[in-house]
Amino acid sequence: MLSVEALDKIRETMNLLIKDDRMEWQGSLKETYRKYLHPDNLDYSTDLWKPTWTNEVLDVFQLDTTVNL
Repeated sequence: MLSVEALDKIRETMNLLIKDDRMEWQGSLKETYRKYLHPDNLDYSTDLWKPTWTNEVLDVFQLDTTVNL
């Protein structure tokens, strides 16, 4: 299960991406998540993960601590 903190981060990220026109609201939180953030829809290229390797990202949702792994 995702922690409450992780859920807050995911939701706020979605809000910011929608506000910046990088995502389009799909009528519900569930459908918006499924279209853009569901693991089956992510691009797992090197470019996606590079900011985490170079410490440009503070944490990566539930991967922030071993408790949430």
